[in-house]
Amino acid sequence: MIAWLILNWRVVAVGAALAAMLGSMLVIDQRGYARGYAAAQADQARVERGKADAANRADEDSRRCAADPECRLRNDGFRRD
Repeated sequence: MIAWLILNWRVVAVGAALAAMLGSMLVIDQRGYARGYAAAQADQARVERGKADAANRADEDSRRCAADPECRLRNDGFRRD
C-alpha cells in the first residue's frame, strides 16, 4: 500500500488538493451562513424598532390630542357623540 502511494504520488496530490478545496468551500459556506443569519437578525430588529416607534408616536399623538380640547372635539369621522 505504501509503495503504491509513493509510486502514484499524483493521485495523493489530487486527493489532497480536492480535500483542501472542499475544506475551504465549507469554511466559506459557514461564514456566509453566519453573515446571513446576522443580517436577518439585524433586519428583524430594525422592523421591530420601526413598529415600536410607530406605536409610541401614535400613543404620544393620542395623549397630546386628549389633552387639547380643540383636537379632542374635532370631527374626524370616528366620533360617536
